Amino acid sequence: MCIEFSGIILKGLQDRFKYCRIGAFALVFLICLDVATVNHHNTALAEENSVLVKGEGFIITSEHVRQVKNLLPPGVEITQEELLRLTLEQRLFGMEAVRLGLDRDEQTAARLQIAHDKILAEAFWRHHVVPETDISDDVLLSYYEANQDKFTVPAQVHLLWVASSDLQTLEAINKGLKAGVEFNKLVRDAPVHKIPLVKGPPYNTGWKRLDKMPKQLREAVSAVRKGSATGPVSFGGLYYLFYVADRKDEEVLRFPDVKKRIKEYMVGQKRREIRENILKELKLRYQVADKLSNAETTK
Repeated sequence: MCIEFSGIILKGLQDRFKYCRIGAFALVFLICLDVATVNHHNTALAEENSVLVKGEGFIITSEHVRQVKNLLPPGVEITQEELLRLTLEQRLFGMEAVRLGLDRDEQTAARLQIAHDKILAEAFWRHHVVPETDISDDVLLSYYEANQDKFTVPAQVHLLWVASSDLQTLEAINKGLKAGVEFNKLVRDAPVHKIPLVKGPPYNTGWKRLDKMPKQLREAVSAVRKGSATGPVSFGGLYYLFYVADRKDEEVLRFPDVKKRIKEYMVGQKRREIRENILKELKLRYQVADKLSNAETTK
């Protein structure tokens, strides 16, 4: 029963971590193996965390159990007793695998190394990169003020339109609009151009930015109020009438509304710069020579 339960949990862990090609067993085993092989370095840690299990050459603390719990797939709920049993099982299985020399298998050794590096790299990132990317509100505000164009929403209009080869038809529709008649009713009763298999007329363009419109259309609709229409505009042998169903004037987004977005951008940019600088330094320190490094230097 115990082994079957741990197998179910491991299956869920493998599904969760398969994207990085590190099996759940390797991750849990790594946590177990580190303490089993360097137990004398963890005396202080054991004093701070309650020791839940003691064995020959190893211990399991509440912190180990907590870390195993963090590896469970979302939605998996198990009791503390079951969690401790799972942690102990994996520790024992891992130690036995080492005794049998399975950790020296090339594939297993590579997966363990990758998992080991990933965990330590995340710790390095938390301790040496994240603290250096804290950005104050003053810096965020300065960026906002210097880049107002990035936080300006251009003017937009929501257009309905009809077309006809008869100029007088569109002029009559426009006259009816000015008299207060509903645009849809005017169009429905008029001999306007119909597009096969397309709902309408009138036809709906949705919201369009003024600065993205063709010049002739932009000039025609830019000064038209909501609920009014342009005069007939000639395009490609037909006359068009554009009705402004709604419009939004140009708006500058407020700093509080974009502060989070600015911070995410600036933090991401700063972290990329720090990461690149650290990698350059570490490649020199550890005398890295690989195909990737050679490709970068020959660009």
